[in-house]
Amino acid sequence: MEFAKKSNIWIAIYLFLSIPFSIAATQYQSWLGNYLEFEARLEGEYQHFANLAIETNKKKYRSDNFFLNLSLSNAVAYNFALELELASAHTKFQKGTIDHLKVTGRYIWLDDIVGDALSLSTGISLIHPFTKSLNDISVINHGRAEAEFFCSIGKEKALETIWIQRWYGVAGIGLANEGSPWIRCDLVYESRWHEAHELRGFIHALCGLGAKSLQPNHFHGYGSIQHESLDVGIRYTYLIPYFGNISLQYSYRIYARNAPANVQALLAQCLYVFGL
Repeated sequence: MEFAKKSNIWIAIYLFLSIPFSIAATQYQSWLGNYLEFEARLEGEYQHFANLAIETNKKKYRSDNFFLNLSLSNAVAYNFALELELASAHTKFQKGTIDHLKVTGRYIWLDDIVGDALSLSTGISLIHPFTKSLNDISVINHGRAEAEFFCSIGKEKALETIWIQRWYGVAGIGLANEGSPWIRCDLVYESRWHEAHELRGFIHALCGLGAKSLQPNHFHGYGSIQHESLDVGIRYTYLIPYFGNISLQYSYRIYARNAPANVQALLAQCLYVFGL
């Protein structure tokens, strides 16, 4: 038993140190994980777009990007969870360099699993984008130091001890050491069947409250830009007993202003769950 505990520790350390480059696995849902259980997520994402939406016009800017992301989260208390995320990118501007580091804390105030009408959680993410990522037009970063506050409300329908349907919505506001604030909004619906299969549909909206238009030749981050984007997507997840799960996700940007347009992204994720 002691050997197994040490092995899990070394697995976690290995996962963090073995990723040479990695873009956002942060958990925003209204529920926390199991108490003192680690969740390690490894994501690989391919992203493609051919244009930039500059106000009402489009400018050709073809970009094929690859991202890797690693995060480790743990519900360190029954009502509080911490998450550490490492991300980086391989784009026209970044060649496998670290994109950002992020630390997130979430607190759950109401939990429908234990009898409340809804689940309600709030959280804060502290983000440090690196210099190259701040100057990368393919990645939306706002400043050298960022903080994002968010609130999540959700509800699930369960069959005995297993949820079979659930939804949640997220609203957040972010601030950086420079530029203007931004607002994010997520709407997610998930369904599970035969205990091992999950399907998720989602909408993600992001709006920067800056006053400037996107200038590709003089770009130093999205902090001062009035950018808008709306993405829709679908994800399939297969649950693996005593391991975690694997997921495949596709998303498409249906609206953009002062941001990359018609972005298509294909993401694969592996979740490994373990305790010490």
